[in-house]
Amino acid sequence: MKRVLLILLCFLFVAGAAFGEAPATPTDLVEDEYVEIDDDDWGEVTIKFERQVYIDVDPKRGVVEGDLVTFTAILVNFQTDDVFTFQWQYTSDTSNWVSIDGATEQTYSFIVDKENYQYWWRVMVTLLEEYE
Repeated sequence: MKRVLLILLCFLFVAGAAFGEAPATPTDLVEDEYVEIDDDDWGEVTIKFERQVYIDVDPKRGVVEGDLVTFTAILVNFQTDDVFTFQWQYTSDTSNWVSIDGATEQTYSFIVDKENYQYWWRVMVTLLEEYE
C-alpha cells in the first residue's frame, strides 16, 4: 500500500510540475501594451529602395573607328511617378566632365572616332520630383 501511495504522490508531483505554468499567449509577449488588429487589416509593407542608375552599351563587343555606339541609362528602383532628367557627359581625364549639348534622353548614340574612343562616359540623372 505504501508503494502505491508513493507512486501516486510521484505522479501528482510530475503532473503538477508539467501543468503548473500556463503556456505563453500573445498578450504575455507584449508588456503593458494592448494591440488591436482588425480582421480586414492586412497591413502595408513599405520598403524604401535606393534608386540606382546603370549604363548598358550596344554593341557589347569591341568597337573600331566608325562604329555606332549606343548607351542606355538603366534606372533601378525608380517609381513610376518620379520626374527626372538625363544629361550625358564625357571626360578625357576623369575630373573635368563636359555636358553634351542636346544629350538629354535615356539613350545616347555617337560614332567612334580618333578622339572620343578613349573618353570616359556617364549620365547624370536628376530627380526633380520624388514619390514614395
